Amino acid sequence: MAAFDKAWQVLKAPVVDTPLDNLQMVHHEYAPDFPNKVGSQPPNWPMHRDSTMGVTTVEQMTPNEYFDHIRDGMVNTNEFADPTGDAGDEWRWNQHEDSKEYINQLADRLRSGEQMQMGMPSLQMQGEENHWQEGGHRMEALRQIGRGDTKFPVLVARR
Repeated sequence: MAAFDKAWQVLKAPVVDTPLDNLQMVHHEYAPDFPNKVGSQPPNWPMHRDSTMGVTTVEQMTPNEYFDHIRDGMVNTNEFADPTGDAGDEWRWNQHEDSKEYINQLADRLRSGEQMQMGMPSLQMQGEENHWQEGGHRMEALRQIGRGDTKFPVLVARR
């Protein structure tokens, strides 16, 4: 890693605070190991400069807006990538056999007040089309604790 890249990594710390006192989001591909981190973040998304992924920035959006982007703009959908419903529905992300159990475990940890870091949910957009997402379970856990309309940081790559 070049000296500039190391300095940039330190300057652009990979942790962003959220509206929840016990939750931070991690967004950088070289993020240090956090003992209470859940979920992953996309690898190799350079921040604030154009790349093959697009121009990547941290944007604020609610979990419901996140799912709206996926629902309204998803291309190449499959049974695991297509959230259903609207903001008023009980569940918007229940894609895998054990999804509800995992989402409920995340929601319980968030409710407990335990300090934790979460891999920042991510979207790759081309215009209004969403080509990729990572973080549906985490965003659904935030909905399940009553934060579906609270803005959280989301890593977005736009082409």
